[in-house]
Amino acid sequence: GAWGEPKLGFKEGKKLKKKEIKAGRYLAGDLQISYNSLLENGVTFIDTSESYGRSLTKKNLSAEHILGQCYEENSEVDPLIASTFANPWLHLLDGGGLRYGRRGLVKALEDSCDRLGAGVELYQVPAALYLGFPNALPDGLSQCLDKGLCNYVGVTNMGALRMKSMARKMDKRGASLTSNSFAFSLTNRKAWKSG
Repeated sequence: GAWGEPKLGFKEGKKLKKKEIKAGRYLAGDLQISYNSLLENGVTFIDTSESYGRSLTKKNLSAEHILGQCYEENSEVDPLIASTFANPWLHLLDGGGLRYGRRGLVKALEDSCDRLGAGVELYQVPAALYLGFPNALPDGLSQCLDKGLCNYVGVTNMGALRMKSMARKMDKRGASLTSNSFAFSLTNRKAWKSG
C-alpha cells in the first residue's frame, strides 16, 4: 500500500536529494522501474486500494493513478490487479461524499477502473459498516461481476460468521466469494481461529 503514500516514503516531484534517497524516499518514476521489474520476472499479481495514497488523489498520484500510469507505459504484460473498496467513512471524511447502496459500490469500482486504465481481476470490500439495505454489498458485488468490471469478488477482514453470511447471499445471486484478505503472519495468527 506504499505506492503513492507520502507517509511511507512517496514524494511528489522529479528529483530526490541525497538525504531523501538515504531515508528511503521514492518518486513515481522509481515505481515504474519496480513495476517493470516485477512483470519481467513473472510477478503479475498486484494488490491495491482506492484508499492507498488517497491524500494525493486530486493530483492523480494515488496508488491506482500511479499503477494506471505504469500500465500505460508498459502494457506488454497484463497484470492481475486486486483492488479494495475504501472504507466508506474515510471516503466521506476525505470529502469524497457519501457512498451507499449497491450503486455506491459499483460507482467506486468504475472510478477505480478509470484510474487504473484497466479492469480489475479481484474486487474486495472491507468489513466496515456500509450504508444501505442488508443486501447492498452482495447486490453491488454481483452487479460489478455482471457488468464485467471485475472477474472475482472477495472481502477483507471479515470474521467467519459474517463471511459465511456474505457467501450465502452471493450464492443466491449465482456468484461466490473468492477471497478473504486479512493480516496474518508468524507473529499474528489470530485469524487462524477466527476466519
